[in-house]
Amino acid sequence: MNTEKIKLPHGYTATIATDDCPENPFEAWDCEPPIAVLNLDRHRCTLENYKGDELNLGTILAHVPTDKWNTRAGKREIMAALPFPMADLKEEIRDMRNFRDAIENMVHNLSPYGWNGWVEYFDAMEALAAVAGIPCHLTQSNGYSQGDCALVFTAALPSWVARTGAPESTHARQCKNAADLWSAWAWGDVYGVQAITDADGTEMEDASCWGFYGDNHETNGLLDHCRDTVAADIEARAKEAVESHAATCRDIITA
Repeated sequence: MNTEKIKLPHGYTATIATDDCPENPFEAWDCEPPIAVLNLDRHRCTLENYKGDELNLGTILAHVPTDKWNTRAGKREIMAALPFPMADLKEEIRDMRNFRDAIENMVHNLSPYGWNGWVEYFDAMEALAAVAGIPCHLTQSNGYSQGDCALVFTAALPSWVARTGAPESTHARQCKNAADLWSAWAWGDVYGVQAITDADGTEMEDASCWGFYGDNHETNGLLDHCRDTVAADIEARAKEAVESHAATCRDIITA
């Protein structure tokens, strides 16, 4: 476990460390947007969704508005978003004799292979989400070792919006934050406060706190916790000093 010291106001010092057993926020929490991950560091290439809403090309396709399916311009948008050669699309449509059935069938049977195939798949999810009007975020997440690489896609599916009540103005930002959160968890950028000591080196009680995701302690909440803890300790000591002084005065008066 790696540790480091951080100087705090009024002579206090925090000892922080990497969290060796952080919980997967996409399994343990209920508020994060749906996420699709292809972790290429593993010996298999399988799309992972964790707990919650399933997120893949098919689930996004199901949210494309009806008018897109029924208009020529809308059909062109759908075809342009998908990772299929136009000739294959047209042939499937002729065989199925129904535009929507043909598209859904091709998406259902799509099995990406290799890095380039999965990149195309994730690009298609992003493009199709735009057609469906669903805010999303796509990124390639890289760790600290060779081979630590993953494709990460998050989307504000209507089911998630209904469940959380998240304001529309925050959807895109929450999708990006969710991707960053996954990266912090996956590559070990999760931290905790082991202890906080005062200027005399005395360790405070109940100062330990874990589960701060991200390597920026100003934004992950770790420094806020430390400062709030120090402020509470200073306030408690000041209150104790006042009460002690008042008690001394009472003893003098009654002596």
